[in-house]
Amino acid sequence: MRDQRSAEETLARYRAQQQEKLTPSRRVQIETLSSDIPALWNADTTTGIDRQSIFRALVERVVIETVGRSEYVNVMIRWSGGFESRHRIMKPVQRFEWLESASEIRELIERRKGEGQTHAEVSRELNREGYHSASCGAFTPAIVSSLCKKFRDGLPADVPKHKSAKWGLRDLAHELGLRKETLNTWRRRGWVHATQESKRWTFWADEAELTRLRKLVDHNRQGLQKTPAELTTPTTKSN
Repeated sequence: MRDQRSAEETLARYRAQQQEKLTPSRRVQIETLSSDIPALWNADTTTGIDRQSIFRALVERVVIETVGRSEYVNVMIRWSGGFESRHRIMKPVQRFEWLESASEIRELIERRKGEGQTHAEVSRELNREGYHSASCGAFTPAIVSSLCKKFRDGLPADVPKHKSAKWGLRDLAHELGLRKETLNTWRRRGWVHATQESKRWTFWADEAELTRLRKLVDHNRQGLQKTPAELTTPTTKSN
């Protein structure tokens, strides 16, 4: 009982001391700052460590899901207190065809060029309509000119066809539109054929395997739901 009473008295003194440190003016300052987080975040006196502390205090969880190979990424933020906000942000893509509005952009370019408009005029219209290039930036006459050439030559804005089923990490990641880190994660999970040769990993993917991997890339994962087994199971190697 004496030990318990001593501990309670120590706790009471600690709480009293903590309350004494928070003066009325400091409380007002904290309440003001809490109502204007952007000002606190962007203040010159706020350090990187301070921002990490603010983030941890405000955010419980962040879930990011790519929308196929398109330029869009869905972000769900669960804030302290349970509120969830959802956002869609953009990232650059490696190929024009991966843009969500690629077919609409191509149709507009071909129609306007057929009407005799210049590359500059077409690029200005694309920007007015709210379209963006593969780099997620504005269209320029040079970009329109490059796309016109590809459309005219019947090219899919693609690299030459890979003639072997063996791939290096960088080449296969580029072919699938993935970050190298993501492809390495798939390797560790056993989602792709890979063997280590002289400290480097060699990946195996013929046309059938590429088809499966592209479906895996395009699969829009909902939160943390499990990816279907048929998309994560490598196909049988052909001889």
